[in-house]
Amino acid sequence: MGARYNLKQVVTANEVLARIAKARNEAIKQWFDPARFTVRFDLDGCLLDNGPRTLAILGHFIRHSTRLSWDDLQRAEMLDRLSDFVRRGQVAYAPEENWRLVTGESGLSFKDVWVGYWRLNFFTNVWLDYDRPFPGAVDFAAGLDAMGVRPTYLTGRHTPRATSEFPDGMEHGTRRSLSAYRFPHGSMFFKERFELSDVIYKARHFKEYGRADGVDFPIAIFDNEPAIIEEITRVMIGELQVPFFVPVLVETTSGTSARLPPQALVLRGFNS
Repeated sequence: MGARYNLKQVVTANEVLARIAKARNEAIKQWFDPARFTVRFDLDGCLLDNGPRTLAILGHFIRHSTRLSWDDLQRAEMLDRLSDFVRRGQVAYAPEENWRLVTGESGLSFKDVWVGYWRLNFFTNVWLDYDRPFPGAVDFAAGLDAMGVRPTYLTGRHTPRATSEFPDGMEHGTRRSLSAYRFPHGSMFFKERFELSDVIYKARHFKEYGRADGVDFPIAIFDNEPAIIEEITRVMIGELQVPFFVPVLVETTSGTSARLPPQALVLRGFNS
C-alpha cells in the first residue's frame, strides 16, 4: 500500500503553508468570502498517530485475555517485547503485523483471537486517549488558523448509531482528545455509518461543501490515504473546477494505494 508520485511533489511544511496562502489569495480574487476559508484535516494517520492505541490494546490483551494459554512468565516476556517495540516507535499499519512482531512464531495460533479483540476495541471511544499528535501537528494547524484559514476535521471515525457494529461511535472520545491536545477549535465531520467507505464518504462531503455558496469553503485537504487524495483532487479540481485547491498527502501509514495527481503535494512531516 502507498502512493506513487514524482519526487518534485514532496514539499516542506513551510512550502505547504505558502501554497495555501496563495490559494487563499486566489480565492479572494474570485469573490469568495475569506471568513469562510477552511482546510480539512483527516485524523488517524494524519494529525494523530494511532499506533499507541493499538499497542495499548495489545498490552491489555496479553495481560488479561483468558483465551491465551501462556503462563505468567510467557506473558511477561511478551510484555517486555512490547515495551521495547513502543520504545523504538515501530508500529505497523495492520494489527496482524504488530502481533507477529511482538509475539513471534509462538503467537501465530492466537493471531485471529487478537485481531478480533483489537477490532472490538479500536473503533470505540475507550482507547482514543492513547492517540498522540504527530510532531509539529498542533503548531501547524495553529499556524493555518493564524493565517485566517480555519482548521476543520474530516474523519473516517463514526457517530453513534444503534444499528452499527460499534453503536457508541467515536465522536465523544475524538472531541475529548483533540481538546486535550489543544488543536484549534473547528467543525468536526464524522461518518454517519461505520460501514461506509471513507473514500465515498469524503468525496460526497466535498461535493457538498466544495461550492461557493456553502457554509464554509475548504481550500485544502490533508489526508494520509492516497486513494482519498486522488478522489478529492478529481472532485475539487476536475469536477467542481476549483483550480487553486491544495490536496496534501501526509505520508505516514496507509491502507490504500494510488498514483497521485500532479496537483497533489506530499508532506513527510509537519516539522519538515
